[in-house]
Parts: sequence; structure tokens; C-alpha cells
Amino acid sequence: MLNEDGFDRWAEDYDGDTAKSDGEGSYPFAGYQRVLNTIARRVLARGTPRVLDLGFGRCRMCVCGPESARDLLQHHEQIRVATKYPKIAKDYFYNKKHQTVEIIKLNGSIELAPIVGLADVIVDIVETGSTLRENGLAVLEEVCPLSARMVVNPVSMKMEQERISKLITDLRQVMSEGEK
Repeated sequence: MLNEDGFDRWAEDYDGDTAKSDGEGSYPFAGYQRVLNTIARRVLARGTPRVLDLGFGRCRMCVCGPESARDLLQHHEQIRVATKYPKIAKDYFYNKKHQTVEIIKLNGSIELAPIVGLADVIVDIVETGSTLRENGLAVLEEVCPLSARMVVNPVSMKMEQERISKLITDLRQVMSEGEK
């Protein structure tokens, strides 16, 4: 069973080849750690549906920082943003907020970036917010909700529609029974 730490490890493990899910890569199960920066951009651009929310790994992609950074976000000033997810951050600030930002790609404990003056805010996955609070940061804006999803390759869906549709139906049934 996946716990808070287990989801993070599971999502990071997803960084490998998605074909591991079923040997063909037809319907990989994925946490958003890798999906949002690689697959999702391409999949969503092609109009491929996010087929099934698997109901676990719920969290949020957020803009976080010290409370003093809230004004920078409201006045559309140019700011420095540290993140593991540069494509998501760029899309959010340029296309949704229409704000010019300098994106700094970091790995590891990015919540330290505002503390040491490397960035004004961070864009990161937030589940409970405890790490943010421990570092004197807060969620300033929500970029999008996240969860583990089943995504279907469009070619596979055309070639294996019956098999994949049955899998989706079976998963939905199991998930609905689990909610009772």
C-alpha cells in the first residue's frame, strides 16, 4: 500500500520506461512526477483523454513561498521561480497568469530556494503542506489538482479498443466497489 512517502517513491520510480506497466506501454499507470513534464504535455496536446482517475496519490501542484511573495504574484512583477517542473511553471505563469518569470530548474529540496534567496517562489507538488510550514513557506496559488491517472496511447486505443475498454470498465467497477 502506498503512503505519503510511498507515493513519492512510486512516482519517482515511474521515471523509467513506461512499457514496464504492461510490457507494451499501451496503458501505463503513472504518478504525475513524470507524467506532467513529459507525457502529459504531449498526450494532452494530441487530445488524448486522461482515461481514468485511479483515486489515489491526490495532491496539488502549487506556487509556494513566503507570505511576502504574495504581492509579487498579485502585481505581475517579474519573479524568479524554482521548480522541478519547468514546463508546468512556464505554462502557468506565461499562459494563465500572463506574468514574466525566470524559471530555475532544481532537483532535491526546492523549498530551500526562497530561504537562501535563489528564488522568490517555488512550483512544487504539495500533499499536506507540512514541509512548506517547516520551512516558513505557504501555498500562495494552486496551479492544478493532481492524482495518479491511467492514460491510453491513442494508437493502442485504436488497435486494442476492446481489450483496453474492458480494462477501464473493470477498473471502474473495482474502484466503485471499494468506495462502498
